[in-house]
Amino acid sequence: MPPLLKTLPEGATAPLIETRAPSAAELQQRVASVLEELGALP
Repeated sequence: MPPLLKTLPEGATAPLIETRAPSAAELQQRVASVLEELGALP
């Protein structure tokens, strides 16, 4: 996760996150990883 995200002021707009994968299974895994990282943000 880029450190910049933690410096955004409260009320900042939501970041747009794109992820791709060669298969549906890998895409699900990548989406889960992104959601896990976002869940760690305050």
